[in-house]
Amino acid sequence: MLTKLKVKWEEVFFWSVFVLLAFRLFNFVNTYAVDLFFNDQWGYLTTSLYPNDLITGFFTRLGPHRIGLAYPFFKSTLVIFDYNNVYMAHLVVVLAVINALLFTWLKIKRIGPLRVTDIYIPLIFFTLTQNGIFLNNPNISLHQLVFFFLLLLITFFTGTMKPWKFVSLMVLAPIITFTGNGFFVSIIVVAFSILMIIKDQKRLRFWWSGLGMASLISLIAYLATANYQAMDCTDVPHESFWYHLNFFKGMVLSGLVIRYQETAISWLVFIGIIGLGSVVIFRLLKNKGGSSELAPAVFVGYTLLFIAATMLGRWCYGTAIINSSRYVPHLTLGFAVFGLFGFNKRKWLGLGYGLFLTLSFIYAEYNFHKWHLKRVVEHTEKMNEWKECYLQTRSVEDCTKQLNFKPYPHDPKKKNLQQKLERLEELNPSFKR
Repeated sequence: MLTKLKVKWEEVFFWSVFVLLAFRLFNFVNTYAVDLFFNDQWGYLTTSLYPNDLITGFFTRLGPHRIGLAYPFFKSTLVIFDYNNVYMAHLVVVLAVINALLFTWLKIKRIGPLRVTDIYIPLIFFTLTQNGIFLNNPNISLHQLVFFFLLLLITFFTGTMKPWKFVSLMVLAPIITFTGNGFFVSIIVVAFSILMIIKDQKRLRFWWSGLGMASLISLIAYLATANYQAMDCTDVPHESFWYHLNFFKGMVLSGLVIRYQETAISWLVFIGIIGLGSVVIFRLLKNKGGSSELAPAVFVGYTLLFIAATMLGRWCYGTAIINSSRYVPHLTLGFAVFGLFGFNKRKWLGLGYGLFLTLSFIYAEYNFHKWHLKRVVEHTEKMNEWKECYLQTRSVEDCTKQLNFKPYPHDPKKKNLQQKLERLEELNPSFKR
């Protein structure tokens, strides 16, 4: 009876924290989001502002990415809420909540009942340190929708693998590949399928081969139509090996929202994380076991690919780019997913890892409120000032010069900002208020 009472109170505590943090995130976005599109958003508005069919929207480019399955979400949200960007930001919050619920369900299904230290789940999914994905570029095709695909894969790979699971994933393969960072996911599926061909039961090798082939064909089709114009560091003279190692260390530690630093302690933490992570993954790969045991590895692989791609395309921006809030969710979930591996069934390991993540993200929230919230406030004020200026002058160029603020960081003429703003005024009655 006492044991049941204890479990019940742990669950009450977890869900109370979950609801409070979700409500705080909704309130945060409602307070600081501005009804003015910003940065990369102007890219997907190229399609969404005008009458276009779903196929055109699906294949609309964002650099090398496609909007993919995110397009129906974008378009319907824009139409229903009169092209108000605040609601677009709230859509990202809704998907974050859905993903947090799915992650929690997976944790219960794979590891067991909720514990007090499992509050790391809402702390990570609802952390304000990732404010850029809500306020600067609420683009679900690059994060929350892709995270849903990854969690869906872990769900499919958990339990007995049956033909219907493989067929479903084969059908989903091109959809996943062509949605935002989904091509990273497909690379991981190909690698995972090869691993399962080696490790899993003989009777399933045919199905794993089919899934790997479907994902590989989708990747080839994606690469054949890619037009990657965001490799800004291609023609820049290379930095030293130590610079790139520092960059990699900074990306890894950003997964704990430690942010980039060059202290001796940061190196000790980095070496410890790499060492322990390598041992865990090596032992998991060495042991016999099918997809259920290794399913969370797809998220670890995604995070590593995201780090590699960021290093390849963004190292010349300097180490300050590592602290971008837009990178936070891609890095933090790589740490969170270790909580779904089977070794957490050993109570002391599960409690210890949960406590480690909980303390890390509580400290990250403290740092955000102390040092970085003021930047969010300043950015919101600048956005509102620029919008007010535009409504008075109807000139993108004049407001940009007058306020020294750009709603699009590059040449606004490339994205036809003036025409798009005029179109938004037609579609969004509240924009003028």
